[in-house]
Amino acid sequence: MHQFVPMSTFEKVCAAFAILLGGGLMLLGAVGLFLGSSANFTLPPVLGVAPFFFGYGICIPLVRYWRMSNAPPSPPPNREDGARSDLV
Repeated sequence: MHQFVPMSTFEKVCAAFAILLGGGLMLLGAVGLFLGSSANFTLPPVLGVAPFFFGYGICIPLVRYWRMSNAPPSPPPNREDGARSDLV
C-alpha cells in the first residue's frame, strides 16, 4: 500500500502554474478544434484540438492530487487481530 504524502506549499505553487499552462492549452485546443491553432506552430482545424489533450493531461491529475491533499486524513485500518494499527 502506498503512503499518501500531502502537497507542500512549493508543490502547490508549481501545480498552480502548471494548471494555468494546462488551462491555456485546453483553451487553445478548444478553439483550435474549429478554427485551427497557431502558437509557434500551426495546426489545421481538426488537428487543432491536440493542445486540448495535452492541457487536459496536465490539469486533471494535478487538480485531483490537490483535492486529495486538502481532504482530511482517513483513520488507519484495523489489523487482523483487532488491535488498532496506530497504537503500535
